[in-house]
Amino acid sequence: MEFKILDGRTEFFQWDLKQKLILEGFNNVEQVHFDDGYHENAFVAETYRTNDKVLVDVPSDALTTGGSIKVYAYDIDSTNGD
Repeated sequence: MEFKILDGRTEFFQWDLKQKLILEGFNNVEQVHFDDGYHENAFVAETYRTNDKVLVDVPSDALTTGGSIKVYAYDIDSTNGD
């Protein structure tokens, strides 16, 4: 199971907008949680399918702090993070 940035980059930068992640190898994923370590609660985004890929829009607010972000996929069978 792996998260990849849709445009092929390996990292985001502070204030990136309209970013998307591809979720490879995840089954039954409904939500992705983004924890930037600064806000009390993680940002939650719903997944969707496009061209046989599972995608999620990265909440722009999660990219405002400039620090590391932990990403967790909520799978019906388990929770996985990266």
